[in-house]
Amino acid sequence: MEKLAALPGSQALGMTLAEVAPSSRFGVQIAGILRGEEKLLNPPATERLLAGDELLCLGSSLQIAAFAKWLHIEQGKLVPKISL
Repeated sequence: MEKLAALPGSQALGMTLAEVAPSSRFGVQIAGILRGEEKLLNPPATERLLAGDELLCLGSSLQIAAFAKWLHIEQGKLVPKISL
């Protein structure tokens, strides 16, 4: 399991997990979302991603790397990684 942050500027912000479709696109399962002090385990497909969310991802290292790359793209360019 790896944690990926939904960074400000990510193309996924505001999208539901169903719209992001990490399982069908990348083979990655989202086991949970850490949102500040809140822990959403087994989040529903209707859950929207917010800036700063940490996604608990299950998949192979290659699958997670592909999803991370997609997650950090903003209109065709990489979103700079910042500390949250």
